[in-house]
Amino acid sequence: MTSSPIVPVPRRFGYRNGIGWLPVVIFPIFAIVAIGLIVATVRGSAPVAFTVLWVAALLWNGYWFLLRFGFQVEVVDGVLNWRDPLARRSVPIAELTGNGSMWMGFERLKVINQQSLMVLTRGLGWISFLESLNHVTGSEAFRPTTMNRLAAKMPGSRRVDGYYEE
Repeated sequence: MTSSPIVPVPRRFGYRNGIGWLPVVIFPIFAIVAIGLIVATVRGSAPVAFTVLWVAALLWNGYWFLLRFGFQVEVVDGVLNWRDPLARRSVPIAELTGNGSMWMGFERLKVINQQSLMVLTRGLGWISFLESLNHVTGSEAFRPTTMNRLAAKMPGSRRVDGYYEE
């Protein structure tokens, strides 16, 4: 009988995609443009439909990229900490049930009786994060999806990691 080597569980590990600063810079610029469009529309020099669509797109994307999509997830002492530009959540890893992909780079971690934690990813680091999550939970619930495997084959994906452990 052969036994597998005991691999130490890192006390802290996580994934960050490195572009968490981008929405914080871009959305204020888009908001300034929206204010300018509203003023121009009131003065009659900008089409109403375009202004309404711009403001609707700003609100829709602001909700998703400032409040729902995280840019960093970290596991510390059995608790997963999720961060995005304006919100933070902490979930015990025992409440995580699996993962899924919405599209390449748009991942989610499923949580019991709560909204999924959504994470923007790129490169190979997300797959390493899922492997470490399996190691810590002692399960195989967190597997790379087809989208993860496709994203890992995209040009430039080998240059970007994002996974870290201490």
